[in-house]
Amino acid sequence: MENYYIVKKVLHYCNVQPLSCRHIPPKPIPYYDLTFVLEGSLTYIVDGTKYILNKNDGIFIKPGMIRERLKDDKQAWWVSFNFESIEGFDLSLPVYHPDSFSSDMKKLIQIFPYRHIPPDNFSKQKAANLLNFILFDLLEKFSCLSQNSYINEIIRIVDEGLTKKLTLQGISAELNLSKEYTSYIFRKETGKTLTNYINEQKMIAAKEFVTNSGMPLAEISKSLGFDNYNYFSRLFKKHFALTPIDMRKKV
Repeated sequence: MENYYIVKKVLHYCNVQPLSCRHIPPKPIPYYDLTFVLEGSLTYIVDGTKYILNKNDGIFIKPGMIRERLKDDKQAWWVSFNFESIEGFDLSLPVYHPDSFSSDMKKLIQIFPYRHIPPDNFSKQKAANLLNFILFDLLEKFSCLSQNSYINEIIRIVDEGLTKKLTLQGISAELNLSKEYTSYIFRKETGKTLTNYINEQKMIAAKEFVTNSGMPLAEISKSLGFDNYNYFSRLFKKHFALTPIDMRKKV
Protein backbone atom coordinates (compact mmCIF):
# COMPACT_ATOMS: atom_id res chain seq x y z
CA MET A 1 0.00 0.00 0.00
CA GLU A 2 1.37 3.40 -0.95
CA ASN A 3 1.83 6.07 1.71
CA TYR A 4 0.23 9.40 0.94
CA TYR A 5 1.37 11.02 4.15
CA ILE A 6 4.59 11.33 6.12
CA VAL A 7 3.66 13.23 9.26
CA LYS A 8 2.43 11.29 12.29
CA LYS A 9 2.05 14.33 14.54
CA VAL A 10 2.96 18.04 14.48
CA LEU A 11 4.42 18.77 17.90
CA HIS A 12 5.00 22.49 17.39
CA TYR A 13 4.37 25.04 14.65
CA CYS A 14 5.35 28.70 14.63
CA ASN A 15 5.09 31.45 12.06
CA VAL A 16 7.26 34.17 13.59
CA GLN A 17 7.03 37.53 11.80
CA PRO A 18 9.20 39.46 12.57
CA LEU A 19 11.13 38.85 15.79
CA SER A 20 14.67 38.86 17.11
CA CYS A 21 16.05 35.35 17.45
CA ARG A 22 16.67 33.90 20.91
CA HIS A 23 19.44 31.43 21.59
CA ILE A 24 18.61 27.71 21.60
CA PRO A 25 21.45 25.90 23.43
CA PRO A 26 23.09 22.84 21.82
CA LYS A 27 21.15 19.68 22.55
CA PRO A 28 20.13 16.48 20.72
CA ILE A 29 16.51 16.77 19.61
CA PRO A 30 13.99 13.87 19.81
CA TYR A 31 11.94 15.02 16.79
CA TYR A 32 12.32 16.41 13.26
CA ASP A 33 12.81 20.15 12.90
CA LEU A 34 12.07 21.81 9.54
CA THR A 35 12.54 25.58 9.42
CA PHE A 36 12.44 28.10 6.58
CA VAL A 37 13.48 31.77 6.65
CA LEU A 38 11.10 34.14 4.88
CA GLU A 39 12.92 37.39 5.73
CA GLY A 40 16.21 38.20 7.46
CA SER A 41 18.54 35.40 8.55
CA LEU A 42 19.02 32.68 11.17
CA THR A 43 22.19 30.86 12.16
CA TYR A 44 22.20 27.22 13.23
CA ILE A 45 24.92 24.82 14.28
CA VAL A 46 23.96 21.20 13.57
CA ASP A 47 26.32 18.42 14.66
CA GLY A 48 29.15 20.96 14.72
CA THR A 49 28.51 22.47 11.27
CA LYS A 50 27.42 26.10 10.97
CA TYR A 51 24.58 27.02 8.62
CA ILE A 52 23.54 30.61 7.85
CA LEU A 53 19.98 30.70 6.51
CA ASN A 54 18.95 33.69 4.42
CA LYS A 55 15.64 34.41 2.70
CA ASN A 56 13.97 31.23 1.31
CA ASP A 57 16.65 28.95 2.79
CA GLY A 58 15.65 25.99 4.94
CA ILE A 59 17.16 23.57 7.44
CA PHE A 60 16.10 19.98 8.13
CA ILE A 61 17.29 18.43 11.39
CA LYS A 62 16.70 14.77 12.20
CA PRO A 63 16.05 13.21 15.62
CA GLY A 64 19.30 12.68 17.50
CA MET A 65 21.17 15.51 15.79
CA ILE A 66 22.62 18.21 18.04
CA ARG A 67 20.87 21.49 17.27
CA GLU A 68 21.90 24.96 18.32
CA ARG A 69 20.42 28.26 17.13
CA LEU A 70 22.48 31.39 17.73
CA LYS A 71 21.05 34.55 19.23
CA ASP A 72 20.55 37.46 16.83
CA ASP A 73 19.13 40.86 17.76
CA LYS A 74 18.20 41.58 14.13
CA GLN A 75 14.60 40.77 13.31
CA ALA A 76 13.72 37.81 11.12
CA TRP A 77 10.61 36.03 9.91
CA TRP A 78 10.64 32.26 9.92
CA VAL A 79 8.30 29.27 9.77
CA SER A 80 9.15 26.19 11.78
CA PHE A 81 7.71 22.69 12.27
CA ASN A 82 8.67 20.16 14.94
CA PHE A 83 7.13 16.81 14.10
CA GLU A 84 7.17 13.03 14.26
CA SER A 85 6.98 10.91 11.11
CA ILE A 86 5.07 7.70 10.56
CA GLU A 87 7.04 4.51 11.12
CA GLY A 88 8.91 3.13 8.15
CA PHE A 89 9.09 6.32 6.06
CA ASP A 90 12.65 7.17 5.06
CA LEU A 91 13.10 10.95 5.26
CA SER A 92 16.43 11.08 3.43
CA LEU A 93 16.86 14.83 3.05
CA PRO A 94 19.98 16.99 3.41
CA VAL A 95 20.35 19.36 6.36
CA TYR A 96 20.79 22.54 4.31
CA HIS A 97 18.18 23.58 1.73
CA PRO A 98 19.28 26.76 -0.04
CA ASP A 99 16.62 28.78 -1.84
CA SER A 100 14.05 26.01 -1.35
CA PHE A 101 10.96 27.81 -0.02
CA SER A 102 8.89 27.68 -3.19
CA SER A 103 6.01 29.85 -4.32
CA ASP A 104 3.60 26.96 -3.67
CA MET A 105 4.85 26.68 -0.09
CA LYS A 106 4.34 30.42 0.38
CA LYS A 107 0.74 30.13 -0.82
CA LEU A 108 0.08 27.40 1.75
CA ILE A 109 1.56 29.49 4.55
CA GLN A 110 -0.67 32.38 3.49
CA ILE A 111 -3.82 30.27 3.87
CA PHE A 112 -2.60 28.96 7.24
CA PRO A 113 -1.42 32.29 8.66
CA TYR A 114 -1.48 31.45 12.37
CA ARG A 115 1.53 32.24 14.54
CA HIS A 116 0.95 28.94 16.34
CA ILE A 117 -1.56 26.12 15.92
CA PRO A 118 -4.90 27.44 17.22
CA PRO A 119 -6.89 25.18 19.58
CA ASP A 120 -9.81 24.43 17.26
CA ASN A 121 -10.96 21.05 16.01
CA PHE A 122 -8.97 20.52 12.81
CA SER A 123 -5.98 22.90 13.07
CA LYS A 124 -3.48 20.13 13.89
CA GLN A 125 -4.71 18.13 10.90
CA LYS A 126 -4.42 21.18 8.65
CA ALA A 127 -0.87 21.82 9.87
CA ALA A 128 0.04 18.16 9.28
CA ASN A 129 -1.33 18.22 5.73
CA LEU A 130 0.47 21.49 5.03
CA LEU A 131 3.70 19.90 6.23
CA ASN A 132 3.06 16.74 4.19
CA PHE A 133 2.90 18.81 1.01
CA ILE A 134 6.14 20.64 1.87
CA LEU A 135 7.99 17.40 2.67
CA PHE A 136 6.86 15.68 -0.52
CA ASP A 137 7.89 18.78 -2.46
CA LEU A 138 11.36 18.63 -0.91
CA LEU A 139 11.66 14.89 -1.48
CA GLU A 140 10.71 15.37 -5.12
CA LYS A 141 13.22 18.18 -5.56
CA PHE A 142 16.16 16.48 -3.88
CA SER A 143 15.60 12.91 -4.99
CA CYS A 144 18.23 11.81 -7.46
CA LEU A 145 16.60 8.47 -8.21
CA SER A 146 15.43 7.84 -11.75
CA GLN A 147 14.33 4.89 -13.83
CA ASN A 148 16.75 6.12 -16.51
CA SER A 149 20.32 5.17 -15.61
CA TYR A 150 21.65 7.93 -17.89
CA ILE A 151 19.94 10.59 -15.75
CA ASN A 152 21.50 9.21 -12.57
CA GLU A 153 24.88 9.21 -14.29
CA ILE A 154 24.45 12.81 -15.48
CA ILE A 155 23.54 13.90 -11.94
CA ARG A 156 26.61 12.08 -10.59
CA ILE A 157 28.88 13.75 -13.16
CA VAL A 158 27.50 17.18 -12.26
CA ASP A 159 27.67 16.61 -8.48
CA GLU A 160 31.28 15.41 -8.69
CA GLY A 161 32.34 18.02 -11.25
CA LEU A 162 31.13 21.33 -9.83
CA THR A 163 34.71 22.63 -9.83
CA LYS A 164 35.10 21.85 -13.54
CA LYS A 165 33.78 23.39 -16.73
CA LEU A 166 30.72 21.26 -17.34
CA THR A 167 29.11 21.36 -20.78
CA LEU A 168 26.44 19.43 -22.63
CA GLN A 169 29.04 18.36 -25.17
CA GLY A 170 31.49 17.10 -22.54
CA ILE A 171 28.88 15.17 -20.56
CA SER A 172 27.42 13.65 -23.74
CA ALA A 173 30.86 12.46 -24.80
CA GLU A 174 31.44 10.89 -21.38
CA LEU A 175 28.17 8.96 -21.75
CA ASN A 176 28.83 8.09 -25.42
CA LEU A 177 25.57 9.79 -26.38
CA SER A 178 24.78 12.52 -28.86
CA LYS A 179 24.26 16.05 -27.54
CA GLU A 180 20.73 16.03 -28.91
CA TYR A 181 19.74 12.81 -27.17
CA THR A 182 21.36 13.80 -23.88
CA SER A 183 19.55 17.13 -23.94
CA TYR A 184 16.25 15.44 -24.83
CA ILE A 185 16.25 12.76 -22.11
CA PHE A 186 17.40 15.14 -19.39
CA ARG A 187 14.73 17.71 -20.12
CA LYS A 188 12.04 15.03 -20.46
CA GLU A 189 12.99 13.49 -17.11
CA THR A 190 13.63 16.63 -15.04
CA GLY A 191 11.70 19.40 -16.76
CA LYS A 192 14.80 21.59 -17.07
CA THR A 193 17.69 21.90 -19.50
CA LEU A 194 21.02 20.36 -18.59
CA THR A 195 22.72 23.77 -18.78
CA ASN A 196 20.19 25.24 -16.35
CA TYR A 197 20.67 22.29 -14.00
CA ILE A 198 24.45 22.68 -14.06
CA ASN A 199 24.19 26.41 -13.33
CA GLU A 200 21.62 25.80 -10.60
CA GLN A 201 23.91 23.33 -8.80
CA LYS A 202 26.92 25.58 -9.17
CA MET A 203 24.97 28.53 -7.75
CA ILE A 204 23.85 26.47 -4.73
CA ALA A 205 27.51 25.69 -4.06
CA ALA A 206 28.47 29.32 -4.70
CA LYS A 207 25.92 30.58 -2.15
CA GLU A 208 27.35 28.23 0.47
CA PHE A 209 30.87 29.56 -0.18
CA VAL A 210 29.75 33.20 -0.23
CA THR A 211 27.81 33.02 3.03
CA ASN A 212 29.80 30.46 5.03
CA SER A 213 33.43 30.97 4.00
CA GLY A 214 35.96 33.76 3.83
CA MET A 215 37.13 32.89 0.32
CA PRO A 216 37.59 35.90 -1.99
CA LEU A 217 34.67 36.10 -4.40
CA ALA A 218 36.90 35.91 -7.48
CA GLU A 219 38.43 32.72 -6.05
CA ILE A 220 34.97 31.22 -5.49
CA SER A 221 34.10 31.97 -9.11
CA LYS A 222 37.30 30.35 -10.35
CA SER A 223 36.92 27.32 -8.06
CA LEU A 224 33.52 26.58 -9.61
CA GLY A 225 34.87 26.61 -13.15
CA PHE A 226 34.05 30.19 -14.18
CA ASP A 227 36.78 32.11 -16.01
CA ASN A 228 34.79 35.35 -16.10
CA TYR A 229 33.85 36.77 -12.69
CA ASN A 230 31.37 39.25 -14.19
CA TYR A 231 29.43 36.38 -15.79
CA PHE A 232 29.52 34.47 -12.48
CA SER A 233 28.20 37.54 -10.65
CA ARG A 234 25.36 38.05 -13.16
CA LEU A 235 24.37 34.39 -12.92
CA PHE A 236 24.45 34.56 -9.12
CA LYS A 237 22.20 37.63 -9.10
CA LYS A 238 19.79 35.93 -11.52
CA HIS A 239 19.38 33.05 -9.06
CA PHE A 240 19.32 34.94 -5.74
CA ALA A 241 18.37 38.55 -6.67
CA LEU A 242 21.63 39.70 -5.03
CA THR A 243 25.19 39.92 -6.30
CA PRO A 244 27.78 37.87 -4.38
CA ILE A 245 29.10 41.15 -2.88
CA ASP A 246 25.65 42.20 -1.67
CA MET A 247 24.86 38.78 -0.23
CA ARG A 248 28.14 38.68 1.69
CA LYS A 249 27.40 42.14 3.13
CA LYS A 250 24.13 40.78 4.56
CA VAL A 251 25.82 37.94 6.42
